Amino acid sequence: MKKKPAFSMIELVFVIVVVGILASTALSQMDRDIQQEAISTVLSDLRLTQQTALSDSKHNNSEQRWQRSYWQFRYQKCGNNDYRYSITSDMNYDGINDRNESLITSLDSKYLFFDCNSENDADSRQSRLEKYGIASIEGRGDDCSTLLTKNSGSIAFDNLGRPHYNVANYSTPNFSEIAEIDCAIVFEFSNSNYQEFVVNIENTTGFISIEGRKNL
Repeated sequence: MKKKPAFSMIELVFVIVVVGILASTALSQMDRDIQQEAISTVLSDLRLTQQTALSDSKHNNSEQRWQRSYWQFRYQKCGNNDYRYSITSDMNYDGINDRNESLITSLDSKYLFFDCNSENDADSRQSRLEKYGIASIEGRGDDCSTLLTKNSGSIAFDNLGRPHYNVANYSTPNFSEIAEIDCAIVFEFSNSNYQEFVVNIENTTGFISIEGRKNL
């Protein structure tokens, strides 16, 4: 009776080692992909806010509060590790940013708007950072840390691309809320294996970049 060929113990160990290396490489790549997607999404939408502001001057001689309508990137913590954001403009100067004052995306013609109390708004693209595992957003630096907290915050841009903070405070066009120093916004992941990333916004030019990655 012919013996069937079988794997030796050394061959089996070799196969297990190779499979382990491949699995480890794949998981590491998945981690990098999630991190990179989170960075790309945040960076892209912050720049979209600024680009919208550059092409949409809000100056209005008949309204003293016109600076309230600068386009802004607003985020809020709606629950445990559930951060959402909008790109919006307070067009009627009432200090409330609603869906109809938000940017409409070119890809799906939906409002880029969040509502913590609504999960199924068919007309809005719920911009949730929860899917990337973002557990904390917080400003770093004097004005930045005070106005961009772990619960909520907003940063607006004028028609020259310069950052402003609490634009709801504008009652006259005095530029009192314009950023006087560079701002850093820290995004932390719930997964400790993922490295936090920091968005830097220069106060004089409004240049937006990722700390340590000026080429992005």
